[in-house]
Amino acid sequence: MYWIEVERMSQTGKKDTKSTLLDFLAERAGCAYLSDLRKPYLFPGLSEIMDGIEPRAYSFSEWEDAISYITGECKEVSDEQEAKSFLISCLKK
Repeated sequence: MYWIEVERMSQTGKKDTKSTLLDFLAERAGCAYLSDLRKPYLFPGLSEIMDGIEPRAYSFSEWEDAISYITGECKEVSDEQEAKSFLISCLKK
């Protein structure tokens, strides 16, 4: 397994701007449009991409947004790890 480093430090030591979780997933999955993330044929690839993401690399609200946007569900989760696990389990159904 590999971990994807999402935040990078610039030469000045400040964080570079990073994409949102949804934008990152769409880019990695090769989606032409963000709405493509909802297409079931992409779910196996999306779950593999998410396996490599450190849960705290994105904010809790971004994980909640991803759950809501991709699954259409408003699931209550307690932290980033639970959100990631829930989303991956939905994608593997």
